Amino acid sequence: MPGVELDPGLLRRTWQIPGWSDRGAVLRRILPPLACAVVDSRSESFGYRDEIGVSLAHGRWQEWAEEQATAVREFLHAFRAHSLVTSAPATHPHQTLVLCAEASGELRPDYGY
Repeated sequence: MPGVELDPGLLRRTWQIPGWSDRGAVLRRILPPLACAVVDSRSESFGYRDEIGVSLAHGRWQEWAEEQATAVREFLHAFRAHSLVTSAPATHPHQTLVLCAEASGELRPDYGY
């Protein structure tokens, strides 16, 4: 239901389930809380960033509507840049790079711009 916060465990199980018939639709629905979970070291999903990247790739976000794909692309770019300039140990830049590379299929930071 829009506007209702997802339980952290339900959020994790939602992006982890491989059998959704329309994974892209599911990911678009949970993308705001998923993006928050990716950057919050206290979240249940934080330790699964590599798997989240794979899940995004399987959701084929590059084929979403231009506005949605641009939002994901900009998030990946900002998240990667932030992890490189932040001194907090919880950022784990190598894990962030893995998430971004898995999600985009690119090692370059432009993610298809």
